[in-house]
Amino acid sequence: MKNLFIAPLLILALLASFLTACNDEEEVSASTGVIVRSVLKNGVPAYATVHQVISNSPMDTVIVTDPNGSTYGLYSHHGNPYEFVMEPTADQYSTTAPKAGDYSYKIKFSTGVEKTLPNNIISPYVTPSQQITVTKTTVNSQSVVVLAWNAVPNAEAYGYEITSGNDLIRHSHHLFTLEPGANGKITFPVEEFSGYTGQTINFKVVAYDLLDGNTVVNSTSWSTVSWVAQ
Repeated sequence: MKNLFIAPLLILALLASFLTACNDEEEVSASTGVIVRSVLKNGVPAYATVHQVISNSPMDTVIVTDPNGSTYGLYSHHGNPYEFVMEPTADQYSTTAPKAGDYSYKIKFSTGVEKTLPNNIISPYVTPSQQITVTKTTVNSQSVVVLAWNAVPNAEAYGYEITSGNDLIRHSHHLFTLEPGANGKITFPVEEFSGYTGQTINFKVVAYDLLDGNTVVNSTSWSTVSWVAQ
């Protein structure tokens, strides 16, 4: 595996580096971001869009129009008027992939200024690995935990996150790549989980579909597996 030092991995948030639409000629400006995220739902890929708008001036509302002409509102992230987002809930994932194309973001700033900014998504989208496992084994007389998964077609990079309940145990600090034709495998010392014996550990591998020289995220997929720490 090779690290891609394009940005720190924050799996539960969009990467600020892919926010592309910006107008610097005006006193107030904003950047927009949209990606497609996929998960497995009853063994079948399900999709949803994730949105983020960041501005240099407080915003009152952000209304998105998608390629189908449907509109919906974003909400402030933890009450922050400089950042509006939309993270999908479990019931918003659909086995029908979102239509590729142009999105528009109508932003109303607290100053009364209004702007409409574009962004877009491109198909096809990455989907979760159908094979992901966690096993405890012995390597060179040391107990280790091995996270393994089948490579995701069209994925340029990967990241991972390990949690137990609300505890973040470990995550990748940078995106990484796989060698051509190789599947993914990461080995962790079993001692990393010694404080969680008997508890469920959740492993998540995030695959990234990247554009524009690996600087723009177009879609991601979440592959997950659980393991009871021993």
